[in-house]
Amino acid sequence: GSRPLATKSSQQSQARAASTSFRSKNTNNTSPTKSSPLASSPPTNASDLDEEPPMPKKRKADKEDKPMSVKRRAVPSDVLNKAHKFKTYYQQYETLHYEITALDNPPHEKLASLLDLRDRLQIMKREIYKQYSPDRE
Repeated sequence: GSRPLATKSSQQSQARAASTSFRSKNTNNTSPTKSSPLASSPPTNASDLDEEPPMPKKRKADKEDKPMSVKRRAVPSDVLNKAHKFKTYYQQYETLHYEITALDNPPHEKLASLLDLRDRLQIMKREIYKQYSPDRE
């Protein structure tokens, strides 16, 4: 270029125009003023933004859903058995908890039983997480 300052700005404009549409680039070549490519650039960018994001979002969602469903199917049967036992014990714990909560002066044995169940549930939960997802302890 014969005009070094204009060359830098026109290169930037051309780079912007090239990423949006060829029409903007042609406008830039025929018209030396900066306002022409910049004036035509925002509507082109806006239409590009309106059209492109839904497709990548759909692809990401598909990719995220498939690994999750694959992971869910790959749960070992002993982990499922432990989870089922946990659920059963938790129902007992919950029932006892509400029973004790309703009493004004609950018997010591019921409180001890509740605390034992709670400790057992914590241990079971730790074992399940350790076996199925070691990262999540």
